[in-house]
Parts: sequence; C-alpha cells; structure tokens
Amino acid sequence: MNEALRILNILLPNTISHTREAITQKVDSVLGMAEYNHLDRDQFIREVETHYNIRADNWTALEGKESRLPWLTNRRADIRWNFWDRYYSFQEDYKGLAPQTLRRLDRLTDYILDKLFDPTLQGVQIDKRGLVVGQVQSGKTANYTGLICKAVDAGYKLVIVLAGIHNNLRAQTQLRLDEGFLGFDTQSARNYYNASTSFGVSQIKRGIVAHSITSSHDGGDFTTGAFTSLGLNFDTNEPIILIVKKHPKVLGRLITWLKSRGENDEEGNRYIASKSVLLIDDEADHASLSTNKDPDKPTRINGQIREILRLFHKSAYVGYTATPFANIFVPVERDQLFPRDFIINIPAPSNYVGPEQVFGFSALSNDTGLDTTLPIVHRINDIGAFMPEKEREAPLPDAIPDSLKRAIRCFLLVCAIRRVRGQHKAHNSMLIHVTRYTARQKSLTELIDDTFAYYKRGIDQNDPTILELMRQTFEEDTDDYPSFTTTTQRILDSPLRSLDPAMRVHA
Repeated sequence: MNEALRILNILLPNTISHTREAITQKVDSVLGMAEYNHLDRDQFIREVETHYNIRADNWTALEGKESRLPWLTNRRADIRWNFWDRYYSFQEDYKGLAPQTLRRLDRLTDYILDKLFDPTLQGVQIDKRGLVVGQVQSGKTANYTGLICKAVDAGYKLVIVLAGIHNNLRAQTQLRLDEGFLGFDTQSARNYYNASTSFGVSQIKRGIVAHSITSSHDGGDFTTGAFTSLGLNFDTNEPIILIVKKHPKVLGRLITWLKSRGENDEEGNRYIASKSVLLIDDEADHASLSTNKDPDKPTRINGQIREILRLFHKSAYVGYTATPFANIFVPVERDQLFPRDFIINIPAPSNYVGPEQVFGFSALSNDTGLDTTLPIVHRINDIGAFMPEKEREAPLPDAIPDSLKRAIRCFLLVCAIRRVRGQHKAHNSMLIHVTRYTARQKSLTELIDDTFAYYKRGIDQNDPTILELMRQTFEEDTDDYPSFTTTTQRILDSPLRSLDPAMRVHA
C-alpha cells in the first residue's frame, strides 16, 4: 500500500485537496499496474482521501520582540537547501506524509529558524532561547529534525540534541536522526565517509555530508574517544551532530571536551567562536530545569546545559515539550533557560488521536460515553490480586489477569492486520503501566514476556487452541468485553470520527 501511495502522490497534482473523481481516476491508474492490482480499490480510495483531508490550525506564537533579528528572507536565495530538500523528499516519498502536512512543516521550520540568528554572522556574540509546544506523539521529532536540516544548510555546524535521561530513548532519537538527517546507520559508522549502504534519506540522495560523534547503540552516548576515532578536525566545515542523554556524567564529559576545543578570553574563560551551535532540548520540561529554590544554585543538569551554551559566542537553544508548564516559570534572567525569544504552540492535526480522544477530560461512569471520546476504553474487574491497594507489602503476582491476556491478544491482532495492509515496517508498541515499584515491574515483565511467547509459539506452530482463542478475541463478544470486530465497528460509527474524515480507523 505504501509504495502504491508513493506512485499516486506523483500522479496527483501537488495541491491541498482533490475531488473524489480525481482521486478515483488516479487510483484506477495505479491499480492498473500489475504490481498493485491486488489492492482493495475501496480501501485504497479511503486511504488517499484520508491522506489529502488532514487539516491543522495555524500555530500561535509569543515573541520577545525587543531581540527580534529577522534574517532568513535576505539569505534564503543564497542557501543551498541540500539537507532540507532531501528530508522533505524522504518524508513525501518514503514516509507518505500528506502534501499539506509537509508544507506546514516547511513553513513552521522556516518560522522557527528565522526566530534564531544568522549563523554566518562574524565578530558578534548572540544567544537565543525558544520553546516549541506540541501534543504527545504529534510530530515533534519530525519538526526538530526538519529544523536541524535547515539550520545546518544555513550554516550551523554543530548540533547537540538532549534526548531524555535513559539510554533506550537516546538511542531511539539517534536512530530517527540517522534516518532523517545523517542518511547512514551510526551502529556501523559515525563518519559519513565510512558509511557503505544507503539508509533513510540517503535513499533519496547521497553525497550530502554530516558526521555523528554518537551512535544508536544503547551504549553509543558521547565519549571523547568516539570523536578521536572519527579522525575529524573539530573545525571542519562539515556539520557534526551529537545526541546525548541528560545525565551529569555525560554532560560533564561533553563540557570538558568542548572546553578543550575552545580558547581563552582576556579573563581566562574558555569560549568557542568558530562555530554556531544549535542545542535541541527534547522533553525540555524533564531534568533540564532547576528545582532548587535558590536561583543562584541550579541543579546539576540545568547548570551544565547553561554552561554548554555559555561556551559559545553564538548559541541557539530550542526546547520541545508537550507539557510546558514548568518552563514558563523559569526565571527570566538572561543566563536562564527561559524561552525569552519565542514560545510556539503547534495545534495537533485533525487526524491526531491522543489522551483527550481516548479518555476525555473527566472520568466516565460505568455505562456512559461522550461524543468527544472514542469507544475504546473498557473497564476491568479482575485485578484484585494483580494490583493490590498496598503494592509494597503485597506478594508479587504469579500470573497476569485474563483482561491483560486479552489485551496482549488484541495487540497481536493489530500487528497482524497492519502487516496485511502492507504496514509491516510501521512502528507498533504496547504500553503496560500498572506499578511504580521496580521489583513488581521486573516480576510483571517476566510474566508478560512468558504470555507473549506462549501466544507466539502457538501461532508459529498453528496450534488449534491458540488460533481458536485468537479467533474468539477477534469475532466473539463476551459478557465482559466486546470483540475486536465489534469495537472496530463502534469506532467507525463514533460521532468523534464523523467530525473529521481524516480521523479514520480502518475496519
């Protein structure tokens, strides 16, 4: 399906919307090709209509106008947008982003970049602080990847991305930037010239050079040895990126390394004037802000972030978060991380499904629903021993409840359906969050892994008992739970879904 959509995007004029007649005509042209004639015509048409009917309100912004320095309009024609053009084509051709979504991303990243500064300015000291607010899982990573591409094209030669406090999240962010910015897999190479295979954006175009000091290995965070092994000169004109955890030891190593690349001013302080740095702070409300009551004694990570920015004569800090409440209460003093230059709020697109659409703003009674929520939340009543009120004193569970087993089966059905639709490379995840105690988490992990493995073995071996259980979960309602099929139909009939044609759930 994704490949067919790529072909159809090429055939359709690059406009915001299309009539059903125009879409149907181009769909028939694609389905006339031998490799795509097996696709379901009605489903393909619905997919395309959804693709071209995503809407989003324009963003809103608060701006510190006293420090406003518009520059992008004057320089735009002189910039070669190599990284950005490649990223745009990759999102269009390989990720299937709708034209309107991509145009909006283009405009917004231009807007953010213009709120920073011209990185080619010489003999000046300048720093900018900004914040971008967006919904959870609504495209913030795609946004700052696009911003990084444009910033590097414009002349920012060092990019630092602060990506969470855990190795797995940092590695995940690195992989996204390997794909969308670098164009090679950093697990096999961090120097562009050592990368041998096309990956991510390099499938669009090779020969666009950037280097990463970090890698997407779980242990691929910053070390000075990693830079040395690249054989790069810090003052290279080729862009360098680092994706690092917000961890005191890692940031301490980074600061030491940056200082070693700087020079002394008249007062003996180290500084770097040769590069403009862009620092992206992912989840900027987490660990980055000082929680000390004394503003003169910042918490360690907050102080380290500020120290990194102070090392550069030209620095830009852009935080990204879905929960900006703490950020706007940061002291306004110049050295702080308060977003004094701009705060941008990005409304979610019309096809976005988040906590509001799932749970609403208030708890529902047992048998009531709301027109503003999807009918997918089911109350359960078999968790007494599994989730006791006094978890710390209670014995660890030796089995998981039937409701959780059913949820795991539903997840397996979702994965299977997406594979049938040609979405086998699309991301799938299931979050089970029932406790904050580490010992119980470890115990539950083992039980859940065992359950998942039990179903997997049964499916792999065509076990009739397991296959019948999967069929019942898919087709048969029970007194306690509707079937997968019934729930899907309820979603299709939901008033919330009818509010916007782009908010479509496949049956």
